[in-house]
This record gives sequence, structure tokens and C-alpha cells, in this order.
Amino acid sequence: MTTPKVFAAQRPSRAVWCTRSLQVGAGLGLVLAVLGQVGMVWLGQDAGAAAVLVSTGVFALVGLLGGALTSPWIHLRGGRPVAAGLVTAGLTLTAAHHVMATGVRILSGTLPTFSGLEMFLASPSQFFHAALVGHRAEIFSLGASALVLAAFLFLLLVRRSAKQRPYPPALLAAVGLGGGAVLFVLATTPGFRSVGDSCPELTLLSSFGGETGDAAASARPDARPPPSVPPGPPLSAGEAWLASAREWKGPRPNVLLILLESVPAHHLGYAGYSRAATPNIDRLASRSLRFHRVWSTAPASAYSQMALLSSLLPRRRPWLEQYEQLNYPRMLFHDVFHTLGYDTATVSSQNENWQGMRRFQNTGTPTFYRDSNDHPGPHMGEGEERKLPDHLTVDVFLEWLGKQSKAPWAAYVNFQRTHFPYELPPGFTGRHQPSAPNPSTFGFLHYPREELEVVLNRYDNALEYVDAQVGRLMSHLEASGQLEDTLIILSSDHGEHFYESGRITHGKSLSDIQLRVPLLMHWPRRVASRDVAVPLSQLDVMPTVLELLGLAPHPSFQGRPLTELERPGASAPGIFFTLHGLRLGDGVVCWPWKLTLDRSAQHYELYNLEEDPGEARDLYSPEAPIPAALLQVLTAQLEAQLQYHSPQGARNERYAPRQVSCPDWSTFASGPRLQVGASKP
Repeated sequence: MTTPKVFAAQRPSRAVWCTRSLQVGAGLGLVLAVLGQVGMVWLGQDAGAAAVLVSTGVFALVGLLGGALTSPWIHLRGGRPVAAGLVTAGLTLTAAHHVMATGVRILSGTLPTFSGLEMFLASPSQFFHAALVGHRAEIFSLGASALVLAAFLFLLLVRRSAKQRPYPPALLAAVGLGGGAVLFVLATTPGFRSVGDSCPELTLLSSFGGETGDAAASARPDARPPPSVPPGPPLSAGEAWLASAREWKGPRPNVLLILLESVPAHHLGYAGYSRAATPNIDRLASRSLRFHRVWSTAPASAYSQMALLSSLLPRRRPWLEQYEQLNYPRMLFHDVFHTLGYDTATVSSQNENWQGMRRFQNTGTPTFYRDSNDHPGPHMGEGEERKLPDHLTVDVFLEWLGKQSKAPWAAYVNFQRTHFPYELPPGFTGRHQPSAPNPSTFGFLHYPREELEVVLNRYDNALEYVDAQVGRLMSHLEASGQLEDTLIILSSDHGEHFYESGRITHGKSLSDIQLRVPLLMHWPRRVASRDVAVPLSQLDVMPTVLELLGLAPHPSFQGRPLTELERPGASAPGIFFTLHGLRLGDGVVCWPWKLTLDRSAQHYELYNLEEDPGEARDLYSPEAPIPAALLQVLTAQLEAQLQYHSPQGARNERYAPRQVSCPDWSTFASGPRLQVGASKP
């Protein structure tokens, strides 16, 4: 009869259990935080003692919360191991995130955000097979270490100790509530976010917020009135456009939209790049409208490509947009031309399921649609990065084109070989050698600067291969007598870094290297060749294409046609872009000024692109009128976007809001150059 009493005496009280869970969590957090910050300092990156304190506190709170939630189990027979296992799981997952995020920071200079976590959870194979190429050993080591750590934590928690002194329940409650409140303030108060630049947990928590800008921009004593955002036209305007489209008697050229992958504006022969030969694109450019100041809407494909096809800004929610709630009106490339009586096609080398792009494109309009999922032949890459070699994409398109019995046709063709890791299909070789970087160190997040020339060789070989596919398209159109009366639009979804400003690949910043893209419009029968210097967004492509055909833009489009942008004295719209991934950010260009907001660290940057195209001199000053005016423009647009796409938005009554006009810099009395802060060191 005494056995139950002895067993009961060995059971810890709830206060003891919570105390032990808190202490184990705090100890684990302290060790990992110190090691992580030491690693950053050793590699020459910014670190801080505040990040150690915050990470330790987060681990302590995870342990305390786990202890509190599992404390009822410890008084049940066999419940102690279950409780220890649950607390261990929580702490191990927190530790895995901390270590992986610190590794990403060391490799790429940035900590993952909530959007980055969303992206990983939506397509983990893409990260394991593409983004983490070259780091498989580290991943396996991390997994093995996680198992060892979990076993150690479990044994530490499940052991019995008569010497454990519990903290008073009131103190435990105060630690939990107070610590949570402090963490909330740190994560939501801009003044403290700089800590998040080296603290994985704070970066993740602060990225849950949905701010649009900074209200302080309009609260300055000398602030100008905030700009108004024109509402979108009523949905009835769509019916009026359809009626005009049915009566349209304008020219009916074939239309071919060619989209390259990860090709910066300066990386083509006609733009002055001398390493790689792109003779076919250069030949196309020689008889085209050549746009020299074009910005993508994002440095990532899922946002930029869909924005180009629809002329809609991709910023619709605080976090990553994966096109799950398609409850707003949209008119895409194939919708427009189907309405005009064209045969339409989408032929893409990529997996259009990536981040929900295929959902966005599925508007119910009949069209020929083929991506890498629809092809039974050989592919390249794995998981969500499983892509079709571009020469096979051309084969599919030409086969479809050969079956067209009548003109006109409109097709969107997407090429992918210039996406990291820039691999050529079997049987193709490039003239730039050597082009095989060390596979153990060649990753999307990092590769050694010493291998840059090899990587550039590899990329330029891929670019020449893609150029050859453009040549095949042009040769077929020329041989069939269609080239002179085919409107060809060629662009790229975003740019690519090759250690400019210390960065590589894409999707990690809002620099112009990642955002500026080439744009050509070729229609010799109707459009004279010339250079276009007016700044524009890729949102303006579809409106300009319709304008060339003699049609007004569809009222759903947020972009504007070229003649409107070039009209003397016309107000220029802001050129907006966003980043949702490893980092969160938004930005706007009002020529010549560019303002970006890194939400992960609440950090602003301002550049005069006319005087400083390489973005080497950050001129941001919170007290200066020009950045304040730009911040008003950015905030107003983002607030309008999020309001329109909120549950209370006017999507059932109106199309998306129009883009805010830029400030008239001539009204700034001192002149723009004098109204910014000094260049930062």
C-alpha cells in the first residue's frame, strides 16, 4: 500500500516541472545564441549581445510554455515521458530553426522571415534540391545533431531529481507574461527591429506584421498632404471594354511574348555586355523599341511573372502571396487575346505550379497550355524545380504553331535555363570554359567569390543557349513569312546578382541589379526602332501592347501605356516593387529617386539613380523632405492595395486601385539634390 505514495512522492510538482523546462530552454538558447553570434563575428558579419539575450529569452519562453501545457501529464502514470517528449520536440524545433536561420544568415547575409518559412513549407523539395544545393552535408549533419540534441534534452527533462527547487508560481507567471510582452514590443516596434538583423527568432516574429509604411512620414510638421490613390474603375467599365473589343477594326498581328529568367538589363550584347554573345536577341533589338529603364515588380518569379501577364501589382496581403484567394477581377495575356479572336498559347519551361502560379493563370479562358508538368520527355532539376529544357519548349511551341490554320495567334513562351544553377541540357556545351564550379560549394545561397569567373562562364553559356532558342523562333517566323507582322515582346522576370554589392543570385534584395530588366518590342511593319528612356514598370507592358494595336488598356490593368508615360507634362506614376521571401521589403521609384524599406530590420535606403546608378551612396535621412515624400507615396499605395484585397475591400464593385502619382520635384524649393541627408559611410 506504500508503493503509490512512494511513486507520488517522486513525481515533481507542476512548479518544479515548469521550472526545469524553463531552465533547460534558457540554457539551450544561451549556448546556441552565443555560438551563432560568435560565428557571425568570426565571418565578419554584424552581431550583438542584445540578440543573445532575445534568443535566450525566446528559448526560455518556449520551455516554460511547453512545461505549463504538459504539466497536467506528469501526475499520470507514464505521463512524464510523454510530457518530456513534447517539451523536447518544441525545443528541438526551435533549435533547428535557430541553427538553420543562422546558417542562412552566414551564407547569404540575411535571416529567413515568415514569408521564407511559408515558401519552404509550400515547396520543401525546391529548397532541398535547388536552394540548398552544395550544402547537403550540412543538412545531414544538422539532422543528426538534432536527433542527438533531442535525446539529450529528453534525458535531461525526464530524469528525477530531489534537489530541484521550484520557482514560485507567481514568478513563473510573471516571467511568462512579462517575457511575452517584451518580445511583442521588440517584434512590433520599429526602433527595436535592428536587433532582428542578427536574431533569428525576432526576425521571424517581426515578419508576421502587416505594416504598409511609416505613418511618421505624414506626421512631420512640414509634411505635405499625403497623396490620394485613385480608385479603380467600376466593374461596368469591363463590359464597356469588351464591347469596344468586339468592334475593334485595328491591325491584327501575331503576338509573341518571350520571357527570360534571371537576366539583368545590362547583361545582353545590345546593352553593352561584351562577355556573352547574344546575336539573336541583339538582332531583334536592332529593329525594336529598346526600353532602357524598366523595373520588375519583384525579384522573384511567382510575383514578377504574374504581374507582367496581368498588369496587377503582386502586393495583396502582408505575407507571401501564393494565389490561394483569387477573389478579385483579373485579365491576363491569354484572356485579352482570346477576347480579340486570337488563338492563344502558354508554353513554359518551368513548373507553373510553383507558388500557385498556375492557379492564377487558370481564368477559365480556353487556351493551349503546356508547362514542364505536361511533358513526358526528359527534364532537368528536381522537385518544384523540375524544368523542361528550353529547346524542347521551342519544339512544343512550333508544333502548336504548325497546327494553326488561321491567323492571328498570341503566345507566351517562358525560358528557364538562365535560372540557377545555370545548367545546360545534355548534349549542349558552351564556349566559355571552365564552367563547372565545385558542386560541394556551389549553392543558391552562397558560392565562393573565388569561383565567380567559373560561375559567370556557366551563366553566359546558359544565356547563349537561351539566345539560340530565341533565334529558332525568329528563324521560323522569318521562314514562314510572319516575322514582319508579328509583335514580339521580350523581357526578363527579374535580374541576377554576381557579387555586385557582395550579393549573389536573386530574391534577397530590392537592388536594381535584381529589379532592372530588359524590354524589347519588335514590330517592323508598324513600330519604328528607337531607344525609350522614360522609366516604366513591367505593369506597363500589357497596356502598351494594346495601345500599339489601337486598343485602350483593359480597366483591370494598373499599368499605363507608353504614350501616356511619354506625354510632356504628364504626371509619372510611382514604380512599385516588393520582396517576400528570406527578407520582407517594399520600394518605389519616382525618377530619379528610389526609396526601399527593408521591413525585416526596419531599414530605409534612398538613392539618386541618375547620379548613382550603382546604388553605392545611400542618401536616406529621416528628416529630409524627399524621402518623406517618397515614403508617403509608398505608404499610400500599399494601404490602398491591402484595403482593396481585405475582406471589406471593393473587389465586387471596382477594379484594383490605380497607381499613385510621383511628387513634382520642381515644387521642392531647394531642388531635389539639396533635400536629402549626407551620404552614409
